[in-house]
Amino acid sequence: ERIHAAYARALSERAQAHEYDSEIADHWDEAGETERAFAAHLTAGRTAVTGLAFERAEAHFERALDLWDRLPDAAAVAGEPRLAIVDRAASAAARAGHFEQAVALTHAIIDDGDEVPPETFERARSSLRWYLWEAGDIATVREAAESVVAEGEAVPPRWRANALGHLAAALLFERRADEAEPRALEARDLALETGAIEEQVLAEGLLGWCRLLGGDVDAGLEAIRRAADAADRVEEGGLQGRYPVGAALARVHLAMALEMVERFDEAYQVAREGAAVAAAHGVARTFGSSLQASAARALFQLGRLDDAVATVDTGLADGAVGSGRVALVAQRATLLVVADQLDEAELVLVDACIL
Repeated sequence: ERIHAAYARALSERAQAHEYDSEIADHWDEAGETERAFAAHLTAGRTAVTGLAFERAEAHFERALDLWDRLPDAAAVAGEPRLAIVDRAASAAARAGHFEQAVALTHAIIDDGDEVPPETFERARSSLRWYLWEAGDIATVREAAESVVAEGEAVPPRWRANALGHLAAALLFERRADEAEPRALEARDLALETGAIEEQVLAEGLLGWCRLLGGDVDAGLEAIRRAADAADRVEEGGLQGRYPVGAALARVHLAMALEMVERFDEAYQVAREGAAVAAAHGVARTFGSSLQASAARALFQLGRLDDAVATVDTGLADGAVGSGRVALVAQRATLLVVADQLDEAELVLVDACIL
């Protein structure tokens, strides 16, 4: 224990000590110095987030939560309430692609009930719906959004607009565009009234999808493009710390829309640019993998089969997770089928637990 404490002190005294934050935290842990370890894990978690190392950040925040109850006044050491650390851990888990863990952590915030400040509670409910969506549980997203909307004016306007947007998105996913459009309009109008910029951007993009699916292709694409541009401006305004990463997500939707109307050259360009945006925000494994899959599908349609194979391989090598991984694996199987490698295609699908 004394050796670990000595290492922690020595590393802390270095000029660029932040480069060793993870090691410092681990050494204080091994030394049995609970308070110092707790503070060091929080510092290491924040440093990891800044460096886009979300898996490491998640581990540090969760270790800090483990140590919380061992301290007489952990909140004073942390400088923030326990729920804020839970929220940090959930966000890091989601960005690392650990959606089930993000869901579990966020449920812990919501289940605190009366102890949770109203703004924290509503943000957690919003985040939960995003995490559930990424985990593929769209039906629960819709049910959760419907529940919030049913609460009416008991929910602050900004968060009611947020839930309406999520409800519209779930309805669109379920091919219920006629029901989705009035919800998206309601979300947009409420967002405009309250100055909720993120919710307005979400609603405008959803309305674009409603127009596109309704047959007005040009108007739909233009609205989705405007939403993508607006998402960039929202993040430039200092909201980039929130999940999801709007600029990457908006490009996912624009690329998918362009694919749908068979504008494959443009779809490829948007997906390629979007993958770079996702990588710059540290979400190459999640949103980035969806964009790589979109790029691969567009390349396939353009007859650029070798480039499509390379794009799929890159996406999987980057550690794709969730729906993006499924899409990449499906595209790899398609490419194998086209190459008349049927046995290999079946193996790919079986290994991915799709069959």
